[in-house]
Amino acid sequence: MLRVLDVVGALTARRYSRSVTVQLAFTVAGDGLTDQDGDYLLSVHDGRATCWRAEEAEPEPRVLSPRGLALLYAGAQSSANLRSCGQLTGGNLAEDLEWDTLFGGRQRHVRNYF
Repeated sequence: MLRVLDVVGALTARRYSRSVTVQLAFTVAGDGLTDQDGDYLLSVHDGRATCWRAEEAEPEPRVLSPRGLALLYAGAQSSANLRSCGQLTGGNLAEDLEWDTLFGGRQRHVRNYF
């Protein structure tokens, strides 16, 4: 289980692929436990990132729920899967590939249960 309690700190401290240079805007919404709801910008260059709270929201923001952000951060699910279960809405669909490249890992799937 994972929960991102400090969006700026977690996304800034994380290491990224050196081959990706991108600046992405997103919104976290629905966090009733902390004050992490809000608009953010993430800038990645040469494997390092800077994340900060945005002054204003994008016209059609990419909105992640706290659970969606945790799944994305862990590399456990793709943007398409997050969209299909309602953990990611809005934003530019063309940016999904950039997000998946930054955070992509090995997706987890539960095949058996008791």
